[in-house]
Amino acid sequence: MRILVVEDQALIALTLGEALKEAGHEVIGPAVRSEQALSLARARRPELALVDIDLDYAGEGLELASELYALGSAVLFMTGRADLARTHPLALGVMVKPFSLTSAVAAVSIAQGLLAGESDPPIPPIELRLFSPPANPLVRSRI
Repeated sequence: MRILVVEDQALIALTLGEALKEAGHEVIGPAVRSEQALSLARARRPELALVDIDLDYAGEGLELASELYALGSAVLFMTGRADLARTHPLALGVMVKPFSLTSAVAAVSIAQGLLAGESDPPIPPIELRLFSPPANPLVRSRI
C-alpha cells in the first residue's frame, strides 16, 4: 500500500515509516505540516494517510483529512484524543497514542483489508478504534 505519514513528532514519524517499509508498504513522507502533506498527496496519490490530529495547531489534522479524502485517500488518525477523531465523518478510525509499531502495522493491514472489500477483518489491536459503520465510501466492506 502507498501510505502517507503525517506526524510532527520526528521520532514517531521516522520509526513508523521504517516499520511500514519493513512490512512491505511504500511510505510517502513523513509530512509535518498540512501544506507539505497535500503536496505529497497530489504528487503521489496515497491509498491511506496516517494523520496526527494536532500538527501546527489543535485539530489541524481534521481539516487535512477532508482534503486528503477529496484527493482519494482514506484516513486513519493517530492521536491521544480519540473523542475528537470521532467527529470526522469520513475517517476509518483512530490509532490511540501511545501505540506500538506492531499495532500500527496491524492497523494498516486491517485498513488495507477494509479498503479492498474484505468482509471479516481480524481482531484489531487494542490501540485501534475502527469507526462503525464507516461512512467513508472508499471502504467497500462494512464492519
